[in-house]
Amino acid sequence: MLAPHASALLTEPLYGYWSGFAATPPHCGLMLTLEDHTFRETAEARLSAEIANWSVEKIKRLGADAVKILACYRPDAAPEIRAHQQAFVRRVGEACRRHDICHVLELLVYSLPHERRQTRGYVEQTGKRPQLVIDSVRDFADPGFGVDLFKLESPLEASALPDPEAGPAERVVEAQALFAELGRAAARPWVMLSAGAGMHEFERVLRYAYAVGASGYLAGRAIRWEAVQGFPDIAAVERGLETEAVPTWNVSTP
Repeated sequence: MLAPHASALLTEPLYGYWSGFAATPPHCGLMLTLEDHTFRETAEARLSAEIANWSVEKIKRLGADAVKILACYRPDAAPEIRAHQQAFVRRVGEACRRHDICHVLELLVYSLPHERRQTRGYVEQTGKRPQLVIDSVRDFADPGFGVDLFKLESPLEASALPDPEAGPAERVVEAQALFAELGRAAARPWVMLSAGAGMHEFERVLRYAYAVGASGYLAGRAIRWEAVQGFPDIAAVERGLETEAVPTWNVSTP
C-alpha cells in the first residue's frame, strides 16, 4: 500500500524482508537493519550489537541498497560506554566501505538510570536536552565512522515544538536555530525520524528540518499508526493508509 509512494523501504531481516520484499516495486530502494532491536540494557547504558548471524556482507548479497543501524547514545555517558557504541558504529562503517554499500546511522538519546524522567524502548526521551542530541551527531560526524546518511531525532520534543508560522516568535527562532545546528553537526545528508511522534507533531518537526536542509524523513509509526488502529480489520487498515497516510505523506517532502 505504501511502497509505491516511497523512495525507499526500511525493514528488518527476520520478518519484514521475507514478507514484504515481493511487494516492493523496482523503483523503491531497500534498506535492511543490522542492529539487534533488543539492545543490552545495563545499570548505566544501552549497548548495541549486530543481530546474531547477520552482517553487512549478507545484507549486500540480498541486494539491499543500504545498511541501517540504531545506536542509542549519550555523549555525557561514561567513556567506556561511549567507546562501546562508537566501536559498534565504526565496525559497521568499515564493513560498509568494504562492501560498497550505504551506511545509515540512526541516533537516539535516552534516559540514564539516575534521571527523573525515564524512557523505555524506542521512544523519544521526555525532557531531553537539545545539546545532547546535537553533540551525539557531532561525535559521529568524523569520517572514520563511515556514515553516509544520518537518521536523526528532533532536538526538541516533538510535542514541545511551537507552530513555525503561528507560534511565539522567540520560541520559533530558538527552535529553528537548534535544527540548523543539527544540520551543521551532521555535515552530510540527513533525514528525520519520528520516535513515536504523532502524525501532526511529526509534520511540524519536518517543517523545521526542511527549512534548514534536511533531505526527507525515514519513519514508520507517524505514518501508519492511525491506520493500524483498525486492526484486525484489514480492510479498515487499508482504507486508513489510502485515505490518510498516503495523501498526508506524499506532500510531506522537501
